[in-house]
Amino acid sequence: MAAGVAWGMGALLALPIVVLRYPPMGDLPMHEALVSLMRHMGDAAWEPAGVYRLNLGPPNQLFHWLAWALSFALPTDLACKIVVAAAVVATPAAALRLARYVGTTPWAALLVAPLALGFAFRWGLVGNVLAPAVLLSSLPTLDALATAPTARRAAEAAGVTVLAYVAHESALMALAIAAGVLAVWRGSTLARDKGTLVMLRLAPLATAAALAVFFWALDRRIKTPAILAVADTFGAGPIQRLADAPRVLLGPTEPVASYGAFAMYALAVAAFTVVGWRARAAEPADPMRRRFVVIGALWAALYLAMPLAFSGATLLYQRFLPMAFALLVVVLAPPASATMRPLLPLLAAATSIASLFLVLPRFGSADRDFRDLDAVLAQIAPCSAIAQLDLTPRAPGPVAPVPGAAARALAVRGGRLLFSFTDASISPVVVRRAHQWNEPVLRIVRDPTEFRPAHDFRRFRYALVRLAPEYVALSPVIAAIMAPEGKLAAQSGEWLLFESTLPVDPIESPDEPLPVPPQESLRERLSALQAHASPQPQ
Repeated sequence: MAAGVAWGMGALLALPIVVLRYPPMGDLPMHEALVSLMRHMGDAAWEPAGVYRLNLGPPNQLFHWLAWALSFALPTDLACKIVVAAAVVATPAAALRLARYVGTTPWAALLVAPLALGFAFRWGLVGNVLAPAVLLSSLPTLDALATAPTARRAAEAAGVTVLAYVAHESALMALAIAAGVLAVWRGSTLARDKGTLVMLRLAPLATAAALAVFFWALDRRIKTPAILAVADTFGAGPIQRLADAPRVLLGPTEPVASYGAFAMYALAVAAFTVVGWRARAAEPADPMRRRFVVIGALWAALYLAMPLAFSGATLLYQRFLPMAFALLVVVLAPPASATMRPLLPLLAAATSIASLFLVLPRFGSADRDFRDLDAVLAQIAPCSAIAQLDLTPRAPGPVAPVPGAAARALAVRGGRLLFSFTDASISPVVVRRAHQWNEPVLRIVRDPTEFRPAHDFRRFRYALVRLAPEYVALSPVIAAIMAPEGKLAAQSGEWLLFESTLPVDPIESPDEPLPVPPQESLRERLSALQAHASPQPQ
């Protein structure tokens, strides 16, 4: 019964992803754009000849290839949504597999299910949406190899290591730590093993090391200036990270709702843990549980120790806490043989349902926003260059103010974008070095008001502008400072589309520096407009 409920809960959490227009996942449209480019590779009506190329070998591409395979039968947006939904369902399913292996109650899978809609989901970190299911289902394979190494088990362990690499770099790091702990735990046996057995035990570690070295050598050669410009930073300290744990586990939302849902979640986890501890009090210690607890603790330590941004990658440390929490929830749960009072499964199910209600308002707003965006995208000519700008007034933050949803323009109309994951060295499709437009990216990435209409509308045929709902009244102001080089071509909800009135260069043109002196920026035009509108002293 517990297994069926866990599968059903995973399906319930995944249902809005498929039914509604688009899930509230920040970067998912950027990933959909890559899938669309893969699907239309070589189609000159979709992407300019010679601008893009396939980029095989880096990690973090599992999501894209799964969605690409589905895109031959389905539109790319639906293909991507189905892969995300499958990952959400697979998360408690993988927890079930691990629970059976370690001998804990399958009801613990209900406590893992809410993590599938947490931080990685809300930010659209698709590799880390897939990672928990990959890791949890891989741990029995790694432990079986460490317990009784055979050639077949070594091959299976190497295979799941490659799968973790293709899912995400953080999954590879977590899996390598797990493989190392399991090998060291068997240290006394390892010392007595013959050379062949030692090699078999170390197969996943050797595979992980080889993959890491391979990508290090590859990444150094293909990383773009836009990625290299991302500053390394540690981010919040350990105390702040502990305070942020509820939002990392269950997803960023309003503080009251977030901490309230987490209090309920923590109560359920604590209840399962206490019942499990009492059930095992009179039993001898289980070495398998101990080594999995150590692995979970080390994964959690990475949440406190990893930087926020390093070598062009951002939001690093947040990726490890959900993995650690999922593992510890399962291995610290009551034994499968323990008598479970009905209240505990009900409490676990309630936490999953609460996590769904926590994110449902965001699903509703995303449904409206993406329907509005669809109306604007229909006005864009195919295979055009598009600059997406979020001109919502805001304070500086840890990530660039790039409207991820606008990347659907590339997914449905082709061409190229000002900001795109095609500049990232890990993407399955990248812009060839000769066709990179690094100058506008580096200029505008942190300050979208650095867009200079007289210059940039000669490069970009369209500017797709987002204004948060509370700032939509500023639309006439934005239209005024875009003119005369950009005319308002469409508006729907929070989206404004401006089309260039200037001659536009071909999108395969090389990068160009700003002229000297540079033309006015949007910020300068806005300042001039405000000064003109201000009352003059008498």
